[in-house]
Amino acid sequence: MLKSSTAVKTSSAFLDKDNLHQYQLDCIDWIYEHNESLPLVKMGGGKTVSAATAFGELIDAGELRRVLIVAPKRVSLLVWPAEFEQWRHLHQYSINVAVGTAKQRRDAFEQDSHFVVINYDNLAWAIKGGLLHGFDGLILDEISYVQNHGAVRSKALQKVLPQFKVKTGLTGSPGDIGRIYGMVKALDGGDRLGRHWTVFRSKYFYKYADENWAWREKTLSRGQVLDQISDITFLVEPAQYEDQLPPIVATPVLVDLPTPVRTMYREMEKEFVTNGIMAANAGVRTGKLQQIADGFLYTNPAGVTQEWDDLHDEKFEALAERLESGEPTIVCYKFQATLQRLLGIYPGTPYLGAGVSNKESEEAVRRWNRGELPLMFMHPASAGHGLNLQKGGNRLIFLSTPWSLEQHEQPIARLRRQGQDAGQVFVDYICIRDSVDESIAAAQMMKKSVEDAVLAGVQERMR
Repeated sequence: MLKSSTAVKTSSAFLDKDNLHQYQLDCIDWIYEHNESLPLVKMGGGKTVSAATAFGELIDAGELRRVLIVAPKRVSLLVWPAEFEQWRHLHQYSINVAVGTAKQRRDAFEQDSHFVVINYDNLAWAIKGGLLHGFDGLILDEISYVQNHGAVRSKALQKVLPQFKVKTGLTGSPGDIGRIYGMVKALDGGDRLGRHWTVFRSKYFYKYADENWAWREKTLSRGQVLDQISDITFLVEPAQYEDQLPPIVATPVLVDLPTPVRTMYREMEKEFVTNGIMAANAGVRTGKLQQIADGFLYTNPAGVTQEWDDLHDEKFEALAERLESGEPTIVCYKFQATLQRLLGIYPGTPYLGAGVSNKESEEAVRRWNRGELPLMFMHPASAGHGLNLQKGGNRLIFLSTPWSLEQHEQPIARLRRQGQDAGQVFVDYICIRDSVDESIAAAQMMKKSVEDAVLAGVQERMR
């Protein structure tokens, strides 16, 4: 068992229930009053503490005995225990984290506690091992992890779903109705949208005659599906809490390419235009342009060991200037080559990304939130749903701006969330002037289509 919290000594630094916002209190009431609920709260809205409070009150009322929380691994380790420590009104409840070896996970279930947190990858293991005896409350944090109704974890969950008296699923981005189907079935077993995916698909989708014969939503399907689940859905509009979060100060930092590298960049852009860049694969086709903008070019991208040629240091010099203030900063990177160059300049800097163990990630996050790290690197895909980084600083720099809207928003939401004491969150975008790099950053800042912006930028420069 990696962590067990029983009673926690109170301190004036802890937050009280009085610190919760009205929309959170409304969300707590909604979960408390519904046996099945699907709160839709965007990133940074505080849905974790809302769910924990509601289920704690259900335990107090004698409605529930024990609650199972299923969450992504890093969220299981770092977020849920921290929430119970941070909020004074949650101190009366004990929570065990069932992550680690099989023995550690089993011990977490066997020791008496109000809440047990397990990660999605081990959910089927716990069900098969009969460890859920006595649990009658269920919280599915980031319920999109069970949107695939045919996955092993989803099928295993369906077998034990009837034992839970109260179930809630937390998400900030429900996505299309295909994803919604799997999430809702993970709560109600198929009562609202049907038990069979093929039947649901035939009712709400049609087959589109393109080269892949893809399924597309029928015109009125989304509204019809949302009506079917309106009795369990609690929607918190961003406007209800946006003004309670610190504003974002976004700053583009434009740098120029050296003349020889600019010539190389132009030639590659011409090559892509000649071959025809299609919006559907623009992200892949422009990868080399992004590499050049970052200061390198892979020489054997398909090889087991990636190798590259260094081309320029413009972005790294701009980064050094932004870090001169000495304020704690998270730097987001895209490519492994970029990370290796960063580590060469700033040796020993912790980072969250591929190749880092859970233990190392856990320690890096804790050190960051304790204010011990002036600098940390992070790949946007490792920002993680629900990961709390707001205690360590309020500055984020995109050394490479991601194509994905989610990978752009997730890192920002790690800092811009409840508990961020700074008055503002500063987000810098270091990008090459007149390049695909600049187009991506501009599109993300303005919340426009990245693909359209990139294509328009390339076409404009080729005129």
